[in-house]
Amino acid sequence: MSARVTIVSGFLGAGKTSLIRALIGGVCAGEHLAVIENEFGDVGIDGDFLQNGRLRIHEIQSGCICCSLASDFSEALHDLAAQYRPDRILIEPSGVARLSDIRAVVARAVSERPGNLTAGGVITVADASRCAMYHEQFGAFYGDQLENAQTILLSRTDAAAPSDVQAAEALIRRLNPRALLLAEPWERLRPDVLLRAVNGGLPSKPPDRPAARVPLRAVSVRRARTGRRAPAHPFESWSAQNLPVWTKEALHAALLQVDQGLCGAVLRLKGIVFCADGRALPFDYTPGHIDIRTGAQTAPASGRLCAIGTALDRERLAALFCCAPPAR
Repeated sequence: MSARVTIVSGFLGAGKTSLIRALIGGVCAGEHLAVIENEFGDVGIDGDFLQNGRLRIHEIQSGCICCSLASDFSEALHDLAAQYRPDRILIEPSGVARLSDIRAVVARAVSERPGNLTAGGVITVADASRCAMYHEQFGAFYGDQLENAQTILLSRTDAAAPSDVQAAEALIRRLNPRALLLAEPWERLRPDVLLRAVNGGLPSKPPDRPAARVPLRAVSVRRARTGRRAPAHPFESWSAQNLPVWTKEALHAALLQVDQGLCGAVLRLKGIVFCADGRALPFDYTPGHIDIRTGAQTAPASGRLCAIGTALDRERLAALFCCAPPAR
């Protein structure tokens, strides 16, 4: 049986990982899944947020599926399908990847051995409150993710201003009138509608084995040493590891400074730090939005984060996050 390949694309902070979590626990729960993460930056974050007892996440950092990793990625898809026989491979490209290039790589892999892989849905997640603004700022680059999707899911529609949602819908209808546009919160979507998006309009097929089985081990993907081209976007990243102990209040204060523009034009900052008692603090930042969660108490661990944006002030970011925060 061939593995169906589903792409979940979207700009920085749009909600791709949240959607994949919802799929894993919802309409794809009965399937044997593989998830491939493509992080932009030297430190992987999202894999930790996706791990559960049924999945093994393979992260690809410091490269892009569509350029430096294209040949190796195609080979890895076939190895993954042949050796571990997943029902579905979910691909989450970096938020700064061109969806047209991602689709081309997957289409090439499917055409090479059609009995091994089947093309599934191509989904773009777009933040309803920032969709029109990002298209104005980043033009054709941002538009590529909208124009090449089969389904576009607007995220955060319940928190966005009605005028922003209307502007996003109008933009999407203009750029990609053939796409299935879903503007309801994901939890309200009918399962058959979400399955149509995940399958690319193809009928669903039941797994040929029970879902409860030994977790998938993702194959290694090597970075190509030749043929790399310059990124087709203006974004840069800054990453840090072995971060000091934090409190939730100090972390929130630091992220507020980022939101004030003191560290450059940071479009996305995500990571995980730890309190003195071992509690984890996973966090996400996009302009105007700070989300800090409290995780379970764990064994001592070191924090890490990744910032993505333009004209990043690396020295100020390092001073803000790599030094012990003041006691409060």
